[in-house]
Amino acid sequence: MDLSAIVTGVAVLEDVSIRGASRRLGKPVASVHAALDRLEKGLATDLVFRTGNSITLTLDAERFLTPLMRIRQLCELLWTPAAGRKHDDCGRAVDCALSLKVLQRFNETIRAGSIRGSARRLGIGQPQLSRQLQRMEKELGAALFHRDAGGISLTDDGKRVQEAAISIMAIWNDLVSPASSNFSRTNRTIHIGSVVPSGHESQVARLLATLFARWEGVRRRHHLSLKSTLAEELVSELKAGRLDLAILDTEAGPLGLDGLSLSRSRLALIGYPGLDTSRSPDVIMREEKVAVPSRRSGLRQAVSDLMKQANGGAEGTPDNFVEIDSIPVIVNLVIHHRFVTVLPLTSVAGLESGLTVIELSPHLDLPLWLVWPRARALGRVLDDILDCLAGFETVPSLPSDPGLRRIQTSL
Repeated sequence: MDLSAIVTGVAVLEDVSIRGASRRLGKPVASVHAALDRLEKGLATDLVFRTGNSITLTLDAERFLTPLMRIRQLCELLWTPAAGRKHDDCGRAVDCALSLKVLQRFNETIRAGSIRGSARRLGIGQPQLSRQLQRMEKELGAALFHRDAGGISLTDDGKRVQEAAISIMAIWNDLVSPASSNFSRTNRTIHIGSVVPSGHESQVARLLATLFARWEGVRRRHHLSLKSTLAEELVSELKAGRLDLAILDTEAGPLGLDGLSLSRSRLALIGYPGLDTSRSPDVIMREEKVAVPSRRSGLRQAVSDLMKQANGGAEGTPDNFVEIDSIPVIVNLVIHHRFVTVLPLTSVAGLESGLTVIELSPHLDLPLWLVWPRARALGRVLDDILDCLAGFETVPSLPSDPGLRRIQTSL
């Protein structure tokens, strides 16, 4: 890892643009790309999601940015004016090829008190270490050591560089050290989003429980983190780079995402005890008080045709409908206030007995999709997730052709 990659990477994160950082630093776009790649490799984490010509910062990038900016500030203390370094429009040096390995060897040489002793500790030849330190002095534009028969001592510039070098290495080691549990766990977390389960017996709830139970049953490299919300919000979170994958219950996956169809759930019209079932579902929904989620949910989208029939073919929400994005509240309206609603049939087992259940037509079945940003390379993680879900309902294996996973329709 070299200091130029850190300084360049910080510029990309600040601008949230590779091309913007390229213009500001006066570097070719390809060089900025390469520097960002080196920084991500050094930190063993993705800092950005790339989609076409634009990027989005990952949550890890937001956590790493402050310490990385501190390293960049400390880099400015390394050079003397005589070094002639190229600076950006904020006066920051951007073209230093000095590596962190050489900084570490500089620090070790000071501790050892001699180049020969340091080379012996490091397990390298004395001539090799001498050349590296001489190149470092040339790079920084200053003599760092007084050399004599008794060993070495620091010049005034050497003391200045030592102070900055110790701080730089301490911050970097904290970022990459396995002992740093906060960063280590964050770097290995896969953020999964899901539509809110309609009950503990629902297909979504059982699928997620299966995934987490099997995942934790095997020592895996990554941790899983779950966030549940509405389908529309999950899509926004995915495209913003705040989620790695999501489970959606929309009829079709959103444009710009890759995905797999996991399964479909039969829907049922749920009514209060004693509901007159001699009427068709659309008539019931026209004549009764109905509670449904908002248009942001996949469940609402799945019954849009039925709602249209109940509304006499007209678009929009009928007057007898209320929109509530809370399944527990909807269920309470059905049980205690003589409303009707639509839920997956698998969720009925967890509801109070005595309710009226009318199974709906298969063409209204609620789908489940596993989707992820097209630019996100999940690799082995996706294989592991599908392996955990193997045997659950109709979860497929991952197609060998990446094109088979692509969804070209939109919400």
